[in-house]
Amino acid sequence: MAGLSFLAMLILLISVTSQSNVGPYSAEQELFVYRQQIYTVHQLLQNECPELIRLRRDVYDENMLPLHVEVAKIVYGNLLQALRECRANETATQSTAEPSTRPSVADMLLIPRDCQQLYDRGSRSPGVYLIDPPYADIEPFPVWCDFFDDHGWTVFQKRFNGSIDFYRNWTEYKSGFGNIVGEHWLGLTKLYALTRSNQRLNILVRASNNSNQTGTWASFFIHNEDENYRLEVSDDGYEGSLAEFSLSDHNGMDFSTKDRDNDVYGGACAVSFHGAWWYKRCHLSNLNGGYNRNSTSGIRWSPFSNQLVETVMRISRD
Repeated sequence: MAGLSFLAMLILLISVTSQSNVGPYSAEQELFVYRQQIYTVHQLLQNECPELIRLRRDVYDENMLPLHVEVAKIVYGNLLQALRECRANETATQSTAEPSTRPSVADMLLIPRDCQQLYDRGSRSPGVYLIDPPYADIEPFPVWCDFFDDHGWTVFQKRFNGSIDFYRNWTEYKSGFGNIVGEHWLGLTKLYALTRSNQRLNILVRASNNSNQTGTWASFFIHNEDENYRLEVSDDGYEGSLAEFSLSDHNGMDFSTKDRDNDVYGGACAVSFHGAWWYKRCHLSNLNGGYNRNSTSGIRWSPFSNQLVETVMRISRD
């Protein structure tokens, strides 16, 4: 660590401090926003006016630690001011006949709407990114992005070791739970925001015998909370090895949790099968079922007979 500049240490610590929780917008998520902006502006300064980073190093006082949002705002503000000065000096000496083709600071700091836009901008490394869906009355939030098949995929459900309990209530499924770098459910509010325009849906499941199967649906979205986040999915254009009917059988169903029964069964499917899903009477798929339970009350995708131990659900725009 001795060879690192204080600024580099600061960026690293801000990154570590952010826990990437997927619940309601929090100070940690605000810190995540500033971390990404700090990184972007710092990279621009390194490329354009590295001398200004050296000249301003004294403004990063170690007494500002431990880090919090206000510290990140100060760091970001100082870097942004340095970048503005850098570009103002360049504009003053630049010939008017040779206008700059460099992207504006505002353009560089625009948060992508989803992982597909990140792919369109050249991102290819899977990981945590900040997104800001259009038409959403919510703050930007972090998601895990995967990149394959010429798409950027926004992950909204991931399970692989049973470390997170998915037997949750309506409020928790609405806001999200878990950790974005591990097992998590992104949240129905965010999923609705992301599916305001039609999405492709990709699902991967792995059984206890290590056999994998995947499927991609060309049309997927959910309705708003007033309509209980009703599922809309179509088999038209389906590709993959998963049995597509195990999801399409749930088409048009409202979401149910242990405290909000919206199925058409005489009992409560969510309670009977220890999960939360677009239950009908009751299910052919149940990817939020109990981990390490039997094939009917646990994680299920019919006609799998082996216990499922890993699931990933992700969406992308065409």
